Amino acid sequence: MFQNQVLHFFPDRPLMYLISVIRSARYHSNMKFTRRLGETQAAPQYPLPVSGPAKWELLESGLWQTSIALDDLPPEHILVPSFALIGAEYQYQFMLQHAAGENMLRPLPATSEAALFPEHTENSAHLSDHIDCWHSENKITAAHLVLRVACESSPRNYLCVASARPLEISDTCNPVSATRLATPPAISQMAAASAIRKRICSPTALAMALATAAAAVWLKSILGFGAKRQNHPNWLWLWLKLIQESMAEPIHKREGS
Repeated sequence: MFQNQVLHFFPDRPLMYLISVIRSARYHSNMKFTRRLGETQAAPQYPLPVSGPAKWELLESGLWQTSIALDDLPPEHILVPSFALIGAEYQYQFMLQHAAGENMLRPLPATSEAALFPEHTENSAHLSDHIDCWHSENKITAAHLVLRVACESSPRNYLCVASARPLEISDTCNPVSATRLATPPAISQMAAASAIRKRICSPTALAMALATAAAAVWLKSILGFGAKRQNHPNWLWLWLKLIQESMAEPIHKREGS
């Protein structure tokens, strides 16, 4: 979703802006591991390494499954899986299988309650389950991330990512050879209307990233920052515009994607 929005706002030099942000972020990375699977358009266009395509297994008509073998996960870590598919209507759900049991996240889109793992009965206490991630309470061994996707045909044009890092990150940074990124404005999604505040984390984070001085040149020319904006500060006007555009997207392209 972030890359699509960067392409929308920076059509003349989108990858230059995106890659510059990613390169700077690498210097501060504390990831234990990251696994990425992608196919066709998603893999070559994504600016970070992709291991290769997923091996999809047809479980029944319209239900596909793949898995990613993960390293052992220490205590006090966060494991974040994500999946996006272009060009098809779909529903998906993640389950983490490990030596101490299994843990399942809710199916997405969030409007659906139909679980794609009907055989699952109970989540293991070795991890705490959150909206779109897990926190390890104990050491997790022999972990496999299982993804099920409900769609008409075998998924193509997709990106599946699983990453893990410590819950608490030291503020000590390695020496950098690039300019330090500007501090973004602090925007809380909980300040929005109650009807949307729990599902606008993506446009809120993007507004914080794009409201810095580094993005001012593009924002002024493309979004018309010199025009009247109902006397709102630049970051607030941008945040409201991103929320408005994200609400216009199909739900499977918003939270969880």
